Amino acid sequence: MEGTRAATGQIVPMGTETVRKEETQTPAMVQHTVHMPLEVVRVKKKRRSILGQAVQVIFRALTALCMIPAVILMVLRNEEIEIVDNRYVIHASYRSSPAFVYLVLGAGVAGCYSILGIALAFCSPRNRFLHTLDMMVLSLAMSAWSSAASVSYIGFYGNEDLAWGKVCPYVKKFCLSSRFSLSLSFFGSIFHFLVCTLSSA
Repeated sequence: MEGTRAATGQIVPMGTETVRKEETQTPAMVQHTVHMPLEVVRVKKKRRSILGQAVQVIFRALTALCMIPAVILMVLRNEEIEIVDNRYVIHASYRSSPAFVYLVLGAGVAGCYSILGIALAFCSPRNRFLHTLDMMVLSLAMSAWSSAASVSYIGFYGNEDLAWGKVCPYVKKFCLSSRFSLSLSFFGSIFHFLVCTLSSA
């Protein structure tokens, strides 16, 4: 059988040269070949993490920008009118209803937490403890909004079955301000819901 002469002077049969060339590959070369795709995957995961972190921060900022003005509108708007020949005085403020007080507290907590959550998201955007806090604040904000919305509906439209009359025709400015406040807190709750979705992904 024909063969090739090796460097040591021995004749190497044909067909074994290819095997020996493969054997000459160092472990470092093999390891580099195996880990190349892993490095690409790590880079893609890192990019996705940075993008998700940026989107989460944006939604937290939008939540704060909705909740804090909602609290300010509800707290600062007061209206007082006199009806029936000045015999009755209607004083409308957020303290007039426990539901509005609950809205102020719930939206205030959600707005302040969103500002704090921006810093926490930079440190650990997918922390389980942070996600738990997000869910608790979301529950608080949505329950506060729903209770205040029910009272606001009665103020605008009344309830004939229970003989509850409309109040908003008398205190139009306060009712308009409360409607804007409810709208802002609703959108803030939606943004915070998106935050919870991203933090759990």
